[in-house]
Parts: sequence; structure tokens; C-alpha cells
Amino acid sequence: MARRGDELTQPGGYRLRFTTTGADSGGDLLEMDVTYPAHSRPPSPHLHPLQEETFRVLQGTLRTEIGGARRDYGPGETFVVPPGTPHAMHAAADEATRFVWQVRPALATETLFEKLWRLAADGKTNDRGTPNLLQGAVLMQAYAREFRLVRPPRWLQVPLFAVLGSIGRALGYRAR
Repeated sequence: MARRGDELTQPGGYRLRFTTTGADSGGDLLEMDVTYPAHSRPPSPHLHPLQEETFRVLQGTLRTEIGGARRDYGPGETFVVPPGTPHAMHAAADEATRFVWQVRPALATETLFEKLWRLAADGKTNDRGTPNLLQGAVLMQAYAREFRLVRPPRWLQVPLFAVLGSIGRALGYRAR
């Protein structure tokens, strides 16, 4: 369980430090200080069905695609991603990009991040931070309230991840 001040790192210069956890805020807020290395890779397009995200750029440039619109944000700029809005973002500067990232409500997002970041630190994800298909299916089922991929469509994800998640759990993959 994440605590205020805990830090996660990944190869290549990714860093995430928890500044407010769900436990600190009664579940209302998860806040992190995050650094992405220069010219980082964007994650797969995704959405958070029940959560709003707010980002405040402190250093560098955060390139976003939110709801199909592309934009770069620099130091001092803040933007919000409403619940259910497809998005992806990455560092687009020649220097590391640092930002404050807030998620409301917290739900189990910090637990998901701990799992994903540890998998990446252990070399068990691709260069976008995505685990293998069976581990991913286990996570997508366990954290469907916090995180959903944009593709494949949801009507296909549910039965597909049910089958793949069952296989993954039988092979020892875990969500926590």
C-alpha cells in the first residue's frame, strides 16, 4: 500500500512520488509528483471511467492527445481530463518533463500504479509500460473502475479479458 513520500522508478528515468494517497484524503484524492524522461513514449490510449485527472506541468513539455485533440503544455500550465475521456500523453521536450498529477477520486489507482511501475522496473513491460497480454488481462479485469483501454472496443474487451484473465490467473499472474 502506497504511503505519502513513497517513490516508484522505472528504467529510462521515469519517477513517480506519492504526495497524497487515497488513505491521506479519505479516498478523495491521489496526488503524485512525476518525472518522464525526455521524448518518452506515450502509453496506449486509455480512459478512466469514474475519475477526473488534473495535470500541472512544472518543467519540460507534456504532449497530449485528449479526446482526439493534440496539444503541448509547458511549465505553469494546467489541464484537466474529464472522466471517460480517451487520452494519452508523454514528454515531448529535450529535457525531462516534471508534473503534478491528481486523480479524483483515488479509488485503487495507487495500487494499480504500484503494480505497473514494479512490472516495468522488473523488465516485464514493453517500452510503453504495457505488460504481456495475460498479465494485462488480469489487471484490466481487476482495475476496470480505474483504467480502460480505448481499443479494442469495450464490448470485446469484457469477454476477451475474462477468458485471458482466467488463463493468466491459472498461470500465476496477479493484480496485486
